[in-house]
Amino acid sequence: MNQKHLELLELVPGARDFTVVQPTELEDPGEFLVPGAIVLTVGISFAGEPERLTGYCRALADAGAAAVGLGTGLVFDEVPAELVVGARAAGLAVFEVPRHIPFASILGAVEDERTRLGNIERERLINAQELLSQYAVTGGLEALGRQLSEVLDSAVAIVDNDARSVLREDRGTRCATAVAVDAVRAGRDSAGPTTDGDGFTHTYRMSRHGERFHVLAVETPGPLGPSGRALIRHAAGLADILIQRPAHLRAARAEMNTMAMAILLGVENTADTVDRVFGAVTDARGKIRPVIIHGDHTRAVESAVSAVDDALECRGRYLYSLRIVPNTVLLLFRGDRANRGITELLRAAAAEVRVAIGPPVHWRELTPNLVDDLVIDARSRALGVSGGGTGGARWIHDPAVRAALDTRAAQTWERLVDHDRRNGTELADTLATYLRGHGRITTCAETLGVHRHTVRTRLARISEVTEVDLSDPVACAELLLVIVTRTGGE
Repeated sequence: MNQKHLELLELVPGARDFTVVQPTELEDPGEFLVPGAIVLTVGISFAGEPERLTGYCRALADAGAAAVGLGTGLVFDEVPAELVVGARAAGLAVFEVPRHIPFASILGAVEDERTRLGNIERERLINAQELLSQYAVTGGLEALGRQLSEVLDSAVAIVDNDARSVLREDRGTRCATAVAVDAVRAGRDSAGPTTDGDGFTHTYRMSRHGERFHVLAVETPGPLGPSGRALIRHAAGLADILIQRPAHLRAARAEMNTMAMAILLGVENTADTVDRVFGAVTDARGKIRPVIIHGDHTRAVESAVSAVDDALECRGRYLYSLRIVPNTVLLLFRGDRANRGITELLRAAAAEVRVAIGPPVHWRELTPNLVDDLVIDARSRALGVSGGGTGGARWIHDPAVRAALDTRAAQTWERLVDHDRRNGTELADTLATYLRGHGRITTCAETLGVHRHTVRTRLARISEVTEVDLSDPVACAELLLVIVTRTGGE
């Protein structure tokens, strides 16, 4: 009805959903109709007897038709009133097709729309498959399961042939683990959708490797179309690849398992294994270079780590990373890698984080104290600033110093945070950015994306709230120490 070039005139509104368009001149085409069909006719069987159109409408409705379109100008000059009355009584929609509009034009419009919708569905499937592949590559089996669960709004589970859970991703109250276990015990291969009244389940038996195999189960709130089922098969193939690990990854995992067992049992003879693990990141002298990446937002830190990982992969190197606290990550590089080489690995992501690069040390000399020093150094920097760690801030952890900083924080920083919370302002963030930017108003404004006058106005308000003179460099240095011990997840 929305295709204006067809010039259809709606006479009796009805359901908009239909399945096919079927031209027919049979007086009673019921046995040949597809449920949900739109019937096109010029009414040859009812020439001179329009009163029989009322029974015709009842027969179409009984056959499950959705609507009838009458072509005028050949048998009837206009749509007979009997057809309109009969259609309303039978619950059919009615529209008029002008004589100069061939029925083939309507069939063609429907086919064009089906083609368009099919192309959209195929494009969605391709995009969803690419997204699943991306998550599988970057996040492994767990990320693959989470993404499949989100795309299909479903619970996802994988169990092995011993009914042991390999992956479990629930969705609300839905859980697919029991479905997967039942499929294993029943010895079923891939099964079409089944329903228990609360949802639909789909199971897929993955590739067999010797006696070992896995079953993927998905529980959805409604039935899946061809694209949804194709996506499940694609996810099963990706999961197969991730589960059946290549030999070199299996060897690496075996070494990690050995280390975990040794740590659990307190065994001391793991030196060779540890040497091999860190051998890929040390230089010829056995030295590494620790680096701290810190950001204001988790997404910025994750982007920076991902950029490093991508760059190392291109060089055939492995990523060594450990999250210290929220928004703070420790990375390890070869000891002979220069500062510039490390910042180049971060690429554009460096602008959104703070980076402190430690000195080259033997991997056995990497201590929590050294890492703490780098964390403090990173937090004191402005966004986008990288450089060597100071390594001289251990005194900041002295109990007396921390007590003094706690007192000063209550008088200054915590006042700002409370003021922001009550008034919806951004004074705390402005102060931290200003001090980390070495007290430069222009730098602070550019980082925050505001005008310089806005920064000046905020700084004046900060001085009022904290009762601190921000023109005093000593006072600013004191506040910076307070900030680096309050922000970043501590």
